[in-house]
Amino acid sequence: FAKILVNAFDVTENKSSKIFYDVPAGTWYAPYVLSIASSGLMRGVSENEFGVGLSLSRQDLAVILKRFLDNENIELSGGTAVVYADSGDIAGYAKEAIEVICAKGVMIPRENNLWEPTAYATRAEAAMAVYNALMLRKEYNDSLATYPDVLDELSAKNKEVALNLANNLRKENAVVELNDLKTELTG
Repeated sequence: FAKILVNAFDVTENKSSKIFYDVPAGTWYAPYVLSIASSGLMRGVSENEFGVGLSLSRQDLAVILKRFLDNENIELSGGTAVVYADSGDIAGYAKEAIEVICAKGVMIPRENNLWEPTAYATRAEAAMAVYNALMLRKEYNDSLATYPDVLDELSAKNKEVALNLANNLRKENAVVELNDLKTELTG
């Protein structure tokens, strides 16, 4: 799964000296595991064990996908909150991730409104969730494309301000003229 995430999410090369005892140097998967671990998207099952060969739970998949969307600075508020029949079974560390990931349609519950947080994510569920996260990123980036000329001219600090403004406008379904935005940010 680490290889899928590295390729799908364009994770940069490993910049970490992290060593997991279950990831021998020279194995085909070592560069992917080290890259995904250094990105912070996946952290392993302990300080020194990645969990190679272990299945991924649905709640852990939701946590990984939320980290990806957070790293992309994608606005995750909004959407429809859902209460699952087995909400009490969701681990504390995964509650927020499951709430947002489902509200945004990245993952869905299983039959009978059950999340089944500790059940293993199937390959189909994982593939669909990664695809949905990528589509959410694309939708977000496409919405920012409205402002490319202005963003290109701004300093790093002003770009951050512009992105925050764009997020707020998107939340309010507002439209703003590029010249107005440029004037607001550059003075």
